[in-house]
Amino acid sequence: MRFPVLWRPPATPTLQPVRASVESSGLRSQHTVAASVSKGPTDFEECKRCSWFSSGGPREGRRPSHACAILTMLLSVALGIVFSCTAVATERAADANRGAPAPLLNYSWISLPPEHVPYFLHNNKRVAKRCRRDPLCPFKDAPLGLFACWGYEKSCDPGMRFSYPVCTRADSGWARSLEAAQELFWKQADFGYVKERLSELKTLCKASKPGDSSLRCSSHTRFCKATNLYLDLRRPSRSHERYKEDFIQKGEIGGHCRLNKRALAAEGEHKSPLQSWYAELQTYTELDFHPIEDGHCDIIIEKPTVFMKLDAGVNMYHHFCDFVNLYISQHINNSFSADINIVMWDTSFYGYGDLFGETWKAFSDYDIIHLKTYDSKRVCFKDAFFSLLPRMRYGLFYNTPLISDCYSEGMFRAFSQHVLHRLDIPQDGPKEGRVRVTLLARSTEYRRILNQVEVSAAPPSHPPSFLLALLPPSCSTTCPPFPFFCPSLSPRLSCSLPLTSYNSPMPSAPPPQH
Repeated sequence: MRFPVLWRPPATPTLQPVRASVESSGLRSQHTVAASVSKGPTDFEECKRCSWFSSGGPREGRRPSHACAILTMLLSVALGIVFSCTAVATERAADANRGAPAPLLNYSWISLPPEHVPYFLHNNKRVAKRCRRDPLCPFKDAPLGLFACWGYEKSCDPGMRFSYPVCTRADSGWARSLEAAQELFWKQADFGYVKERLSELKTLCKASKPGDSSLRCSSHTRFCKATNLYLDLRRPSRSHERYKEDFIQKGEIGGHCRLNKRALAAEGEHKSPLQSWYAELQTYTELDFHPIEDGHCDIIIEKPTVFMKLDAGVNMYHHFCDFVNLYISQHINNSFSADINIVMWDTSFYGYGDLFGETWKAFSDYDIIHLKTYDSKRVCFKDAFFSLLPRMRYGLFYNTPLISDCYSEGMFRAFSQHVLHRLDIPQDGPKEGRVRVTLLARSTEYRRILNQVEVSAAPPSHPPSFLLALLPPSCSTTCPPFPFFCPSLSPRLSCSLPLTSYNSPMPSAPPPQH
């Protein structure tokens, strides 16, 4: 093999064979060439010293030796072969990846109990349609939203709804017939409650064109949905009050939309910290600028946001009014993604004591944000809703007058299933022939169980029909009396949970009536 002479070697060289070895990426090429060797360092050492390989040419104007030139050419040839092979392999791998099937949609955000998926698909026709066409859809076994429905949808067949109450008689003070009693209870304490709130929604601030703001609320501003919302917290008047009613002044909250001032003013009848959002929205202003487009925002929140005013976080009953109403609000908004921000609306300087903080993981992947986090900033929220509140009049479940002799487990069963699924809590049961009852013993005058002693002293039966776990008052803040928080006894608890058998026949439920 002959190589072109790049430059002429010394006049009287001593020729000897030199073996050059080139290794790159596992490819080894060896060639024996004739090279000139002069006195002093070898040409290969000189080649390394002149950094021909590293810099693309000799340094300091020095010319490379003949061997260095030949080695360089060999290295170029070898690297060309390697990179050609690598490029071909990479291209083939890319072709293989392009050929692999991929889901038509990222389904990972649909984290719902399996029994809820058909109802979700009924309300999300586009997702259901893609799933039908997608061989990789994980919900192929579900009915794909054709029939099952929660009950509040306009297209819902009453016979296919998630649940419906059972009534043993019609209370004449509430209803004239058994059917009327069932319908009333469904609207009071089941998914009919969602249907009622949806029917109340009205637009208070209307967008004139795409990109404008908007505000829609149910009656008494108990639930509101806002887009491109502007909130100015540059001069917050914080105090010891958690829900100061004049915290937001005119011009500090609003949007670029046409505001119906009269309609907004008419929604203030239930104005109260935990019953309505009227105190926070009564100063909603029709702005003469686009908050986001015109650069009036110090912070722009792209992620969907939920505003909440919370009840006592140290009391399970009160705090779960927050969680239940958040779940109902998600049904109203038809959004169950956990990729959301939850902002705690609190006008005080204080933090929030929360003994049930783990429950938030059922609703959001992120920590709860205190409103004061945004102090001194103008914040714009692209998509937000103001959640139903924990102490609303005729709300769920703090002020809930119900028609008597009716029962239903629908909405609260769905809430329980949703929370257990999101928190990944397994359930050991229910067990055939047994009902588990957990009682929290209270020491206050009006919350004591009058026959608690008799219940605790009831003789055991084999097998017991009822399993009674009695929690003494010292457990009220350390071990919540629900299985999805305290599924088993733990040494860290400062109380003991005596398990008492209550000998009583299993109650028989009347047949469902639709």
